[in-house]
Amino acid sequence: MENNFKCNNKKEMKKLLLIITLAIITLPVMSQSYFLNASELITTDGINDSRNYVDIGIILNTSDRRITIYSNETQIIDYVVNNMYEKNNYITFEASATDTKYKKINIIISISNNSNSIIITIGYPNFAYAYICKVITI
Repeated sequence: MENNFKCNNKKEMKKLLLIITLAIITLPVMSQSYFLNASELITTDGINDSRNYVDIGIILNTSDRRITIYSNETQIIDYVVNNMYEKNNYITFEASATDTKYKKINIIISISNNSNSIIITIGYPNFAYAYICKVITI
């Protein structure tokens, strides 16, 4: 029996990578937890931006669709992925979410194609912040 599956170019390989990544993020059967370390925190209110170096542990759990951030207060964010696309060598997931205090927020999870970096952006109505993370373990 002959296997006729071939990827003839980079575009087909990227499409296959996107499909596999979506399956990993959205299917509980293939789920896993990513242990991350945030080394930078960027905040903005739309007018003023700030960038700080931090050392914050984060768990991205794809089966529970939950992000747990261990900063001054433990933050638990439950999310539902609404959209996925690839841009600037990142696979990006846009999601609706609720935080620990049940506030509705938007999050963007961007996973690098070229390194082990993940950017988690959390948007509230009046401000947003982004964690620049490295994957510690899977």
